[in-house]
Amino acid sequence: MIIKSRVKAVFFIFKFTLIVISALIFFSVAGDFNNPAVSYAAVNGGSSLYQKYARIENYMQISASELAGTMEAEIRKGSPSAETFVLLAIAKLAGGDVESFVRNIKKANKVRYYKFKPHPLSKYEPFVNRFVNVLRTMREIDNRFEIYPNSSMLHYQTALLCESFNHRLAVYNLQRALSLNRDFFDAHIKIAELYEESMDYNRAIEHWRRIMDLRPYDFRPYYKICHLASKFGNFTIAKGIYEIGMRKKMTLHEYKDFQQVIQSLVEDFPRLKNEREMNTQKLIKLREVVQADPLNIDALIEITQTYLEGLCDIKSAEQACVKAIHIDQLNYKCHLFYSKILETMGDVDKAYFELLFAITEGGPKIKAAYLTELTDLYERKLISDMVEKKLKVNELVDYLSVYYNE
Repeated sequence: MIIKSRVKAVFFIFKFTLIVISALIFFSVAGDFNNPAVSYAAVNGGSSLYQKYARIENYMQISASELAGTMEAEIRKGSPSAETFVLLAIAKLAGGDVESFVRNIKKANKVRYYKFKPHPLSKYEPFVNRFVNVLRTMREIDNRFEIYPNSSMLHYQTALLCESFNHRLAVYNLQRALSLNRDFFDAHIKIAELYEESMDYNRAIEHWRRIMDLRPYDFRPYYKICHLASKFGNFTIAKGIYEIGMRKKMTLHEYKDFQQVIQSLVEDFPRLKNEREMNTQKLIKLREVVQADPLNIDALIEITQTYLEGLCDIKSAEQACVKAIHIDQLNYKCHLFYSKILETMGDVDKAYFELLFAITEGGPKIKAAYLTELTDLYERKLISDMVEKKLKVNELVDYLSVYYNE
């Protein structure tokens, strides 16, 4: 009897312990659900900057002015943290106030310096400087637009500023410049270069033809049209332009250089034509594979790559890639190619999100290989949003939190 009672006691204690442990686990989990700010901050690296931001009520929908007011009220209470000044700086930047942004960043660094902690902004200082320089330059251009609203030169300067982070915005401003001044030579040069980078070779050739009319003694249009026509396989146009250039070579500036460069290009035509025929035959076989097996993702990805790198046909590459994504939305390879296509076409926003998805699905190796490219795309996206006045507070916090270390 004694033994049985002891067994019952031990069993009771064991059962009670399990109940207590289960209760503790339950309440700890419940605590996490009741505090989504902290759990969400952990996804962003657990940065103290993001933790502070995530504790603000309705933080994902907070406006720049509301965030600034909240942080200024905290500063007035006394003994603000470095994170307070950084969030105030972010709010000011989202509102377009460059000077307040820089001033509050310096205050944040000063607070941490006195606490013998490293400066929180040291890792992304080049981006901060770039951001500020673009803001200041854009503000100067906007001020000049108020005086000269129909200035083609101001549109051209805006395009030069936007070129490094938003091709579409740059092309838009060059088109505005050319609508105001049809013979704007430098604008024709720049828009032709941007169209070439976007693999829109027909439009690039249109502008090089206009340049040829404006400067008949310039050798560059002859070479560029010849080169771009060979890119998309129109060797008839390429040879025709070559022959015109060779007949006029004595009247062209730097005709000796022109003759050497364009002749080496024309001599390479047989090899380029042969490679193009090989890629065309490859496409025919790949299409047969897809026809037999419509769900063959690898074949569709190879078709995308052949169009993009072999035939320089970005529109067909986009169609093949989108088809592959529709078949298997979780295949990171499709999204990698689609991100590259979108970036080439000048859509930085969509290119960033496609690459972000590819990195998420691709795992650690893909993340390590493309993290630098992702960061660069995000920077360009933020600067583009700022210029177009679409900059969001939470996106800036997201970006700065990655580098904000204790």
